[in-house]
Amino acid sequence: NLDLYHCLQAFSSREVLDENNPWFCPMCRKNRTATKTLSVWRYPDFLIIILKRFVYLEKGPGGVAGSVKLDKRVAFPLHDLDLNPYLSGPLQQGGELFDLYSSICHTGSPSGGHYTAYAK
Repeated sequence: NLDLYHCLQAFSSREVLDENNPWFCPMCRKNRTATKTLSVWRYPDFLIIILKRFVYLEKGPGGVAGSVKLDKRVAFPLHDLDLNPYLSGPLQQGGELFDLYSSICHTGSPSGGHYTAYAK
């Protein structure tokens, strides 16, 4: 099973940018290998998390390039989502715990479908 904490860990893990996906250095104006890490300095009062559910593949189903939808379900807490481990800035007063107020679900494929919203 996959949960939101696994997604957040993947988002904040270190990524190597190699010669196939280089970083452009503004100082020397050349592509360079580097490492990239994403972190959050401060959380807003209301947090919106968007999960990337579509992936482009050079050789997708049927051997043709195109987008595919990731259908794996992601479990998430309804109350007290703890984001302290992903904070790189100073602690805020209770700002790192979040409750779920709404969710949007997509049914269909990359080429078409419907979105359904659920809210308190």
